[in-house]
Amino acid sequence: MFFTIGPKLLNQPLVAHCEWDEKRPGTKLWICSSQEQVREMLQSSDPQQTQELQALCSELPTATPDTLVEIVGDVASSLGAMLSAMANAGAMIAAFSPPELGGFWEPPSSGQRGEGVLIWADENGAFHFAICRSKSQAATIVRGFGWMDSRRREDLLSKISRWNCREESNVKAFHVDGKIAELFYHASIWSKVKSHQQRTYN
Repeated sequence: MFFTIGPKLLNQPLVAHCEWDEKRPGTKLWICSSQEQVREMLQSSDPQQTQELQALCSELPTATPDTLVEIVGDVASSLGAMLSAMANAGAMIAAFSPPELGGFWEPPSSGQRGEGVLIWADENGAFHFAICRSKSQAATIVRGFGWMDSRRREDLLSKISRWNCREESNVKAFHVDGKIAELFYHASIWSKVKSHQQRTYN
């Protein structure tokens, strides 16, 4: 599955390409912001998608200072589903006043220890996305939310302490900033709004 997120959602088009195989676990999600990145992605993506992906290149600049973003696993699966639903609905960016927490995704509550996700806009209006490999990594980020009400911050730290996640990890947290983090932020907000509407009207 792949789709284009156009200028209605961001300042420039992005190509989000999501792949999975029902016979094998491991969803992959790529976010490309340039033709150069699409060509790089094609080296490791499903060859059957090559022709269609190349056709989308004309909607992107030749090159950008951003790097190709690749996410694998449960987080890729969740983001792919959100982005696809938002794009298909033609959703527009909702007005908001930063700073704000756009996403607080806990790891699966049981089974193998997982990863948590934090998505936020800071007091300067910059967007951030982080996949946290440990409780320590997530707690460090949340403690830096000086703009957040202290009671809310302590509540988040309490939830993190109960995550089904490693206490510490030698693997660094995965960070994305800028336009791609903004895309993830709005996808998360849009998903929460849709879930609330469904609970309200069903």
